[in-house]
Amino acid sequence: YQRRVRVWKIVVTNTPKTLKEILPVLIELILSCLASDVYDKRAVANRTLEDLVKKLGDRILPEVIPILESSLQSPDVTQRQGVCLGLSKIISDTSKDQVEDYSDKLLPAIRSALTDCSPEVRNAAAGTFAKLHDSLGTKALD
Repeated sequence: YQRRVRVWKIVVTNTPKTLKEILPVLIELILSCLASDVYDKRAVANRTLEDLVKKLGDRILPEVIPILESSLQSPDVTQRQGVCLGLSKIISDTSKDQVEDYSDKLLPAIRSALTDCSPEVRNAAAGTFAKLHDSLGTKALD
C-alpha cells in the first residue's frame, strides 16, 4: 500500500485537481466493475468508491452524482446496474445528513432505475431504495 501511495505522490503533484480531471472516467470504470461477475473487480470497485466517498465526501458528491445519473441512460445493462450498486454504496458510506442533502438528486435516479427494462437493474435499484429507506425512513417515500 505504501508503495502505491508513494508512486501516486511522485506522479501526481496536485491530487484534488488530478482527481477532478479523471473523475468521469474513474467513475465509469468503477461502475462497470461494480456489476462485474468477477469478485476481485467488484471488491476493488467497492473499496475505491468507499474511499472516494469517505475521504472526499461533500467535495466529490456534487461531481459523482450527475455522472451516475447520466450513466443510467447507458444502453449497457451492466453500466446501469453498476449505477444502482454505486448509489447504494454511496448511501451506505455517507452520513444521514449527506444523504438528506442529496436526496433530491438520488430519488429521481433510483425511481428511474426501478422502472428500467432490465430485471437486473430493477433488482439492484430495489436494493438501493432499501438502503435509502434505511437512511431516510419515510422521507424516501415522498
